[in-house]
Formats: sequence, C-alpha cells, structure tokens
Amino acid sequence: MTLTPRGLILIALVSTLISAGSSAGSAATGGTNPPIATEPAVGSRASAEPSSVTLAMRRAVTGPAVVTVKDASGRVVSQGTTTLLSTNIAVDLKPGLAQGVYTVTYRIEGSKTKGPEGGVFQFAYGSGSPKRTISTWSGYKDIPKEARLPD
Repeated sequence: MTLTPRGLILIALVSTLISAGSSAGSAATGGTNPPIATEPAVGSRASAEPSSVTLAMRRAVTGPAVVTVKDASGRVVSQGTTTLLSTNIAVDLKPGLAQGVYTVTYRIEGSKTKGPEGGVFQFAYGSGSPKRTISTWSGYKDIPKEARLPD
C-alpha cells in the first residue's frame, strides 16, 4: 500500500489523537485495544470514493491483523494484505466502488490470556444509512468467519 498525502495526514492526525489520549465517541468498549478513530469514520457517509480503510488503535498492534471490507451484497471489496504501522492498520479498496453501505470487519491479536479481538462497523459511500456503532468481540470462541486468519 502506497501512502498518499491524505494517508500521511491521517497518520499525523491519529498520532495526535493518541498522544492526547482522545477517544472516539463511537469507539468500542470491548477488548483491550479498540479503535479510537477510523477513516472513513464509523457511521459516516463519504461523498468521495474511499481508496482504503484505516483504523487507529489505542495501542500498537504487534501481531497479525486482518481487515475485510464488504459491500451491501456481501462481496469483498478490500484488496491486498492488511498493512500494520504501529497503532494504524489499513487495507486498500478496489477502485470503482458502487454507492451504498460497506461493512468493515477487523481482527487483531489481543492479550495472551484473552486471545484475539476485533469488531465490525459500517460506513457509506454516497448513499445509504450505516450503523453508527462498532460491535466488538474478544476471544477465540467468538471470532467471526471473516476475521479468521488464513491457515
């Protein structure tokens, strides 16, 4: 994934939020490392087609991470591998997205005792009414199919 000027600005913004100890109003309360910000934002409606999805986590992500983005019909529109950069995880999106609601599923390594954790949130591109919250999970038992690591 190539960092664009917009991506570099987002990383700078996220670093500022983290150092200030801010938290997003719609951030998840479950798990030990929920996102404090996302781009596109949780529950937002983007007017321009996004080229990637980025999550800024509360703490650095040190283990494997998976971010999958699906359109309203369940078709995967994320492409390539998930990129880790300290507290940020990101995935590119296929070009030519249709307008509508998109669902983002993410999984990161959690604590050694609790296992992996992750969540699901939505955003819209152009039209649609996305949910404005993040649903989270923690532990091996609750891993959604979309968040499982490849064998």
